[in-house]
Amino acid sequence: MQKYLTLEESAERLGVDYKTVYRLVRAGELPAGRVGRIYRVRTEDIDAYFERQQRQVAEEARALRPVKSQRCGACNSEMLSELSVGGSCTRCGRGICQACWAVRKIKHCSDHSSPDEPKPLHEDDEEDEGQMPHSNAKAKGGEKVSKVKKSRETPQQAVERLKSTGAPALTAGDAALAENTFLRTFSQRIEHIEELPDPLTGRTISLRQARVRHEIHPKDGNSSAPDNAVSRMVLRAGGWGKPKTCLVLEAGFVTRLELLMQQGYDGAPIGEGELTPLLDDIADRARKKECFHVAVIASPTGWAPESVMRITDRNHSRAFHNKYAAVALIDLHKDFAHLDESDSRLFAFWPLMAPARYAEEVERCAAILSDMLLERNSIKLPDAVRACKSHKEFLLAAFKKLADEGDFAVDELDDIGTVISRRDAVNS
Repeated sequence: MQKYLTLEESAERLGVDYKTVYRLVRAGELPAGRVGRIYRVRTEDIDAYFERQQRQVAEEARALRPVKSQRCGACNSEMLSELSVGGSCTRCGRGICQACWAVRKIKHCSDHSSPDEPKPLHEDDEEDEGQMPHSNAKAKGGEKVSKVKKSRETPQQAVERLKSTGAPALTAGDAALAENTFLRTFSQRIEHIEELPDPLTGRTISLRQARVRHEIHPKDGNSSAPDNAVSRMVLRAGGWGKPKTCLVLEAGFVTRLELLMQQGYDGAPIGEGELTPLLDDIADRARKKECFHVAVIASPTGWAPESVMRITDRNHSRAFHNKYAAVALIDLHKDFAHLDESDSRLFAFWPLMAPARYAEEVERCAAILSDMLLERNSIKLPDAVRACKSHKEFLLAAFKKLADEGDFAVDELDDIGTVISRRDAVNS
């Protein structure tokens, strides 16, 4: 008889966190069935998944074994593992490295290459004007032969080459389009938010009633290259006898603009040295205005690990944790938001700073609550927080999501606070 497990039981069987199993199911890597809102996983599917992972680890380990004293038959470069081997000479079987086989399209070793076949990479490097390609190359009359320079690859060709290796490469035009899309999307997210808290004062700002000033720097757009622009919304409330409240929501786009303009493309993540001036500027402006700043900084080529650690790890020696500001780093290449998950000030800002992760967490909590409400008539908010191991902001959103679907009702009771109940239990 087949045994079906909940996601919590599946996580315990694999010895991992619930969220890991949830993501595997949502990604289709771990087969699961769904009855209503409840996921169920067969034990044999869990065991089969683990066996696949075992085989994959073993195959990767075999692939990384060194290749004993083997060099590329075309360019003579050393091949350190089997992953370095792209193919073999079609005539003698001699190994050819990935660079020659896949990039240069060389299918024969140096002993069997034909005159019209592409040259190995090390023989095709540009030489200084007037330098002989080979020391014994001479033309008629004993004059030295100058090698004719070959055309360089276009930015688009360079991007395609880098993308084939998994690098987050893009042209200046692609970066300009990504910048425009990101800034526009950020403004649209703000339009769907009704209110936000001010962590400095503890008061709430209604976005519909706040005085709003929208700033964009620089103002002159350039469709052929990004501007490294910042879109900033300054929200103010109060005054005229009422307590004043201020909140700044800003989105910034970061590229290596000079490099993009020079070579037309870029493919490297933004490092800590490039991030630090941005963080210093945000912290300085927020401190001077004594106004809480929420900054979302996006990079189309992603972020280096040391940059991510400064934002996400509070124990990091140079961690960014500021009284007046909070920052999220958006990796547009991987579509992922990096932020300090332990910062309770930010939970209300997740729909703005990390909307995809916010939606995933709300969905996860809703699935757990739906499962619990099969056996219970109602759940109090504090109990839901403990059961889902999440923050009340996410649970309130999960409550609303379930209520909007029609099977559940959310009520505010004087004695116990916010409660979600099954409608059939309420009506009975």
